[in-house]
Amino acid sequence: MGSGLINAALLAAEAQPSDSAGPLNQHPLVKFIAGTGSVPPAANYITKDDQLLVALFTSVSINFALHVRMLMPDGSIQIQREVFAGSGARTVQLLTFPLPEGFLLSLDLAASQVTTLQRGQAWAKVLVSRSIGGGIQLQTGLTQGFISNIGGLSWPNLQSEYNSRGPGATTIETVSNPGVGLDWTTTVQTSTSWLLQSVTAILTTNATVANRIPHLQIFDGATAVWDVPAMTQEPATNTVRYTWHVGAAHTAGAVDFSQVMALPQGIRIVAGLSVRTLTTAIQAGDQWSAIRLI
Repeated sequence: MGSGLINAALLAAEAQPSDSAGPLNQHPLVKFIAGTGSVPPAANYITKDDQLLVALFTSVSINFALHVRMLMPDGSIQIQREVFAGSGARTVQLLTFPLPEGFLLSLDLAASQVTTLQRGQAWAKVLVSRSIGGGIQLQTGLTQGFISNIGGLSWPNLQSEYNSRGPGATTIETVSNPGVGLDWTTTVQTSTSWLLQSVTAILTTNATVANRIPHLQIFDGATAVWDVPAMTQEPATNTVRYTWHVGAAHTAGAVDFSQVMALPQGIRIVAGLSVRTLTTAIQAGDQWSAIRLI
């Protein structure tokens, strides 16, 4: 993670945060003249013990740039630039940046490189944070929303957007092949939800005589809360591709070694739930492979 300050005055000792939180009623550096000056606005006055906090969630690795405009005690305007990387690990990163004392005029957060970043691949929230001791943080949200190649976040002009609103990014999830004789499962990650569009996988059966019936399920860890079985049994020594797809019509049997089942529209699967198969009469030599979810 790198950062650059356009004006060296930001490095002055009086503009840096102290090691511990100061009293809430400390005297500000910015002075106001009664009757002729401005009244300090509570929403955007920053003390040297405040920090900027960025909560960042990304599903791809990409660099971001944060620009902050501050009105300094001497009346000058300083621009602070911070460059940092999104991990792409689908976990929330918490990044903090010290600020000089003064007025926060504006900020913007965007991808720092030419990219094809899709809506839904990056979401961020920017806050002003201050420790008041005892592990307690006072936080004021400034802006939040999705970041894409055609738009970022800004304050104070951009309306905030929750991470559960609007369309996300269309992705293909690849599930590793399970062990022989086992069904497969994949779990929705923390801070993520899926709108399931299609599931496809291949089941190859061994020579043991049995009629297998794959079921696609949404599983909460204890109970299958949703279940769609295949329409036709699969015998021994056989290979069938099973596809569950929104808008498809059920096929009564395997056509060219393929079965298609319909999925209802609007299946939103929240974090912690799993998508899996449960195959009736699966045998020790049977193998699932080529598992993909959209």
